[in-house]
Amino acid sequence: MAARGRLGGGPDRDDAGGRPLDPGTPSEGGWEDLVHASLRAQAQRAEAAAQHEQRRGASRAQIEALSRPLRAEQDRLRALEEELRYGDPAQFWAEVAAGRPGDIVDSRLAESGRSIVLTAELIRQAVAIREDYRKQQRKLAKQQAAELRALQAAAATLTDSREAVLAELARSAPRPRPQSVFDAYLAEFKALCDLHGAELVVVALPIDVQVDAGEWAKYGVEQGPDMRPSQILLTDVVASAEELRIRSFDATAALRAAQPGAFLDGDIHLTARGHAALAEALAERLARPLPPRVPGPGLPQGTRYAPAKPAWDAVEAVPFAGWATGTVQHLGGWLKLRLSAADAVEPIREIEVLEGGSPAAMRMTTATGMTLVTPLSVGSPLTARLYRLDGVGELRIGWEAAQPRVEVVGLAEAPGRSLVFTRPPDALCRCDTCDEMWGDPALVPACKAGQTEAKGDGCEALLGCVRHDPLFAPDCPEGQVHAFASNACFTPCDDDNPCEKGRCTPWHGAAVCVGGA
Repeated sequence: MAARGRLGGGPDRDDAGGRPLDPGTPSEGGWEDLVHASLRAQAQRAEAAAQHEQRRGASRAQIEALSRPLRAEQDRLRALEEELRYGDPAQFWAEVAAGRPGDIVDSRLAESGRSIVLTAELIRQAVAIREDYRKQQRKLAKQQAAELRALQAAAATLTDSREAVLAELARSAPRPRPQSVFDAYLAEFKALCDLHGAELVVVALPIDVQVDAGEWAKYGVEQGPDMRPSQILLTDVVASAEELRIRSFDATAALRAAQPGAFLDGDIHLTARGHAALAEALAERLARPLPPRVPGPGLPQGTRYAPAKPAWDAVEAVPFAGWATGTVQHLGGWLKLRLSAADAVEPIREIEVLEGGSPAAMRMTTATGMTLVTPLSVGSPLTARLYRLDGVGELRIGWEAAQPRVEVVGLAEAPGRSLVFTRPPDALCRCDTCDEMWGDPALVPACKAGQTEAKGDGCEALLGCVRHDPLFAPDCPEGQVHAFASNACFTPCDDDNPCEKGRCTPWHGAAVCVGGA
């Protein structure tokens, strides 16, 4: 049989001159061979998916191991900060060192807290103690600066190493569908049609007993074989065609709806009723475009995933002030902006990014302000409107020596919109400090629903998911994909498949719908 010849590796030859026979297309011959090949491919795909999930778990463990040196640096820096903060000499000795002979100071060290008249010797002792303290402080300050540099270097190393692990994981991701036995043939046919300016349309046409097991009776067969496994052939050929940008459809459902009477008696061919059903289904399919392309796996060159919390914790948060106050950090192509209200100042309720925004931006409102975490490369500007109950401000991000500089000015206008107080979901507040929470709260339902034993559960998985960690990304619904280094799901689009809501935005070799929620 033709299929056996192809799958077995050698073409048959004719009796006359040893010329190779045309082995035909894979739809000829024993269908069992093709079904088994397709089922094997499906099984391999399932096994590859399971192995990929195991690699995700191993990647999480690998990144956790990479985080340990960073945490050790943080602990050393905190210890130095404690020494600097609480290493002051006693207040008594400070007053003595600043005094003159004959002065009277109150001594909490002396019995009953009595007063002491300063002498030259006592002052000399105090000055010596103060100088020793200052020397120690200078030494500790140098150590602190060195530890801070080491901490920042460790944060950058962690970010780079984590990115390498994630890139390798993306490269090892299984294909969206297994290699089909039809792929090579369809590619060849499409190339031939393209060469002659014709469009190739593929119809997966089932035989009668695939459509209806009752058709076996007309052949005198009482208990025919179960043909349901052969349906995978039709599914495969349609999937292969659409991946090659060939319009196609499976006619099974249309012919099944036309039963009884879609097939001739004693013959596999269609009746007029069957042809009419097929023609109607074909016309309906030709009226629809191909599905849009799906973005490539992983991230485009030069794009990175959001840094994890240990890396952010190791980067200096630079304070800024103005119409609003807060801190700014920049790491690995991402900006983290924390807007925190001072006492008796109304907190920021909403941020509207006007320039430099990204669909991967994460906004979180807390009781004391807001946090914005968004991709932003060095040198790229960002402008945003800030809304409080008492007014509107404009935030501008500029750059100086590769470091972000923040300016916030008030505008002479009212908010012009309804502002409500929101707080992070309780599920997140149980996992981290609520007032310092960051991430995308809109992802919480999908992240909680997607928690499995393989992906991990509890706080680590939930926080990682809402903070766009791809190791904890939830599965997207059918017809949607992850994009923009985000754990949110987006619908692919193109000119023939416009967005029902939002704007069709290019991403990684394709495009997806953004906004309009």
